[in-house]
Amino acid sequence: MARFPPRPTRFVILPALFLLAPVALAAARPHAAACAVLGAMPLERLADGSLADAGLSGVARRAVVDDRAAALRRIATTYGPARAEPVIVHLSRADALWPFSYNSFGSTDFLPGRSCIVLGPDGRGVDVYAHELLHAEIADRVGFWTRWRQMPVWFDEGAAMQVDHRPAFDHPEAAGAAGGGRIEERGSADSFFAVPPDQLTRHYAQAKVAVATWLDRTGRKGFYSRLAEMREGKSFEAIWAE
Repeated sequence: MARFPPRPTRFVILPALFLLAPVALAAARPHAAACAVLGAMPLERLADGSLADAGLSGVARRAVVDDRAAALRRIATTYGPARAEPVIVHLSRADALWPFSYNSFGSTDFLPGRSCIVLGPDGRGVDVYAHELLHAEIADRVGFWTRWRQMPVWFDEGAAMQVDHRPAFDHPEAAGAAGGGRIEERGSADSFFAVPPDQLTRHYAQAKVAVATWLDRTGRKGFYSRLAEMREGKSFEAIWAE
């Protein structure tokens, strides 16, 4: 009887890895997993190409289209015209995309070559919309991997806060210490976000001041070119030291 050599282990392992990767992504980063499958969800397209769940009212649908236009104008005035084309979803409820649940304001999630903005019922208006669009713009200009490896959370948030004019984040103590330390020490997501609400507000306020000071020194209209330099290999530290 003819004998066949055993199939190389890699031909068994590789397909298994491809099958397990979506499961691992969903477990570790559920919103990123949602970003990957938004096109298959029961959502309706609005006049500007963004998406909404069926529960979003007609009045709200017209308002969010206007908010997007105003948010893009604010970004253009602050930094220059935006070019990113994120997937944008408007929710009537934070849990409208079951089994995924979002905060009631807004969030942006990232995959290589794709950003997804989800705006909840408390995120209506130009401020949150512009804030999340700016996150998507940064990711588009520096690239997924450079953003993930190099960009501190405080800088990403501070840049977005330049187009977010909510008074709550113009904190009177913004120039002081961030819970006992400098805002530049809050580079990771946990160190920035995993704090009590009042301290988180101070983090946003301090990041806003820090990035505004840097932009005053380097020029707001040069922001995109500095992101391009990061994409091309220049370190964040070198750009921040300018």
